[in-house]
Amino acid sequence: MYKVAMIGWGMSAKTFHLPYIEANETFQLAAIVTTQQEACKTRYPNVAPLASIEDVIARGDIDMAVVATPNAMHFKQCMQLLSAGIHVVVDKPATLTADEAFSLFLTARANGVWLAVFHNRRWDGDFLGLQDAIASGQVGVPRIFTSHFDRFRPLPRDRWREHDIEGAGIWFDLGPHLVDQALCLFGRPDSISASLRKLRDGAQSVDYAAVTLHYPALEVVLRSSPYCCDPALRFQLETDRGTWRSFGLDPQEEQLKTGMSPGDIAWRTTLPSKHAVWTDLESGEQLVALPPGDYGAFYRRIAWALAGEGQSALAVTAQQAIDVATVIETAIAAAEKSRDMAPRWQLFN
Repeated sequence: MYKVAMIGWGMSAKTFHLPYIEANETFQLAAIVTTQQEACKTRYPNVAPLASIEDVIARGDIDMAVVATPNAMHFKQCMQLLSAGIHVVVDKPATLTADEAFSLFLTARANGVWLAVFHNRRWDGDFLGLQDAIASGQVGVPRIFTSHFDRFRPLPRDRWREHDIEGAGIWFDLGPHLVDQALCLFGRPDSISASLRKLRDGAQSVDYAAVTLHYPALEVVLRSSPYCCDPALRFQLETDRGTWRSFGLDPQEEQLKTGMSPGDIAWRTTLPSKHAVWTDLESGEQLVALPPGDYGAFYRRIAWALAGEGQSALAVTAQQAIDVATVIETAIAAAEKSRDMAPRWQLFN
């Protein structure tokens, strides 16, 4: 077993990371860095609650750390861990800039360890189904793709993700999911235009994003709104043959929030009755069968990496993570300047 330290003990750690660490017998949860030390002892009596990353490094027996802290802290914390020769999983976004991401991967390489960015939405069932449909050519040639990650939250909440601080706002929260999925499907765009706004009364950070990735014969629109009620459109792909659409979100997040374990029998078996449809002129609207989602695939690959396969086992490559950071950063600049901007791609060889 490989000893794991969890850095942070908030919603992301409890919902998206710890269930998979606990469910995979390759990992031994050995330490948690948190200010909630008494609550941590109650929940994990056999796990050491620690006060800092320095305490993690000082132990000398930690194989991997999972960084699930506020976004602005990722770069410094990952740099400390990687420099100490500890493998790192970091929640998205890895960093706030592409230069920071590039620097972290260089540090990992120099210290003989790896850095893995947690882009779990690659394993949403509807995304897997759409990816297969495009790769097989069965839906035709993509021309317009719209990817939504909308919510109905008309009132701001008192949480760090919505405060007026560096790395907060919906573009840093949900934008990495939208961007990573788009790049997986279509690769790098030629240019980017964006509108990033604060639309809600009292909003302290960006709560609406509409970002367009421009390709030679394709437009990709990434959108997140706080004013969208269900049933929400998730993906819409318009092609020269018809339109592929999916609705609502993959159920894995809600199952995790209710405390369901990834090993439960009912895991990932419930999808909305009208989750995905294909429409064309010949047959009209047809329901589309989708594969089950599987966030656990990310951590299975992490286990392989620890067991000796190394960087090659990771699902998210260094180049992909740097490209996501590049699009996030370019969109912010495009919104500030109110014009199309060409990304400055950096090659990580």
